[in-house]
Amino acid sequence: MIIHKFIPQIKIPDGFVLVIDTREQMPLFQLVNKPWIIYKKLDQGDYSVLGFEDKIAIERKSLTDLLNVIGVGRNRFEKEITRLKNYWWKGLLIEGTEKDVYDMHTYSSVHPNARYHSLASFEIRGFHIYYAENKLKAKWWVLSRLVKLYNHLRESKDIEGVSPLSKAPN
Repeated sequence: MIIHKFIPQIKIPDGFVLVIDTREQMPLFQLVNKPWIIYKKLDQGDYSVLGFEDKIAIERKSLTDLLNVIGVGRNRFEKEITRLKNYWWKGLLIEGTEKDVYDMHTYSSVHPNARYHSLASFEIRGFHIYYAENKLKAKWWVLSRLVKLYNHLRESKDIEGVSPLSKAPN
């Protein structure tokens, strides 16, 4: 078996600012020597881009959190999904592999079939789902998606359902 040790190169563009929700208890990113990161209360999600906090959001879930929102916390999460309905882009970062999500957990009574169909429901409602096998890959996914979105908006490239940066509201 060949294992590639790929490390994506992610260039932070001028003007890009990553917003981390102030309620995020263990953020993926630290402020140290990163002037392009700020902490700010976000109405939705855990990560966004400054100036687009009401249009772009990434929700981060540990396996325990995910199983909670699929199970007993479903009604609360459904309300959150409704509030995100008009967002241009929304991501769901799951801290764990797809196998981890569907394995039976002693701390959850949520059946794997319910997990599968819940995630399918989130996807058809516009969530881009990523299973991160570790924190480093989680960081790469969050940063690469938000930087790519920012660049596309700045360059007026088409993103389905999104206005170009030059036409975006302040």
